Amino acid sequence: MRVLILIDAKNFEQGFFNLCNNRKEFRFIDFYKISNFILQYLKNNVQYKEMSLEHLRTYFYTGEYSENLLQKIEKLLADGYDNKVVNDLLELTAKLNAIIYKLYIL
Repeated sequence: MRVLILIDAKNFEQGFFNLCNNRKEFRFIDFYKISNFILQYLKNNVQYKEMSLEHLRTYFYTGEYSENLLQKIEKLLADGYDNKVVNDLLELTAKLNAIIYKLYIL
């Protein structure tokens, strides 16, 4: 099984700081070891014990959509990909972008 690891940077950071506060000690994050830690955790999990796990990539993201990503989704839909959920999310995102745009102008 191929594994793609997605980490929300803000949630990860906040969880890490909360852990440091609870333990009353500060530790540095070795970002290169995170994917190995997650793979070991999955391999020790009963559900994945019999599977061969292959790490593809690890992404840290901010949870914000870029204009480039929205353009890729619109192109995908224009090419004939029809999915009601994606269309609904795209409409919602366009509305949110319009609101954010108005906030920045004011």
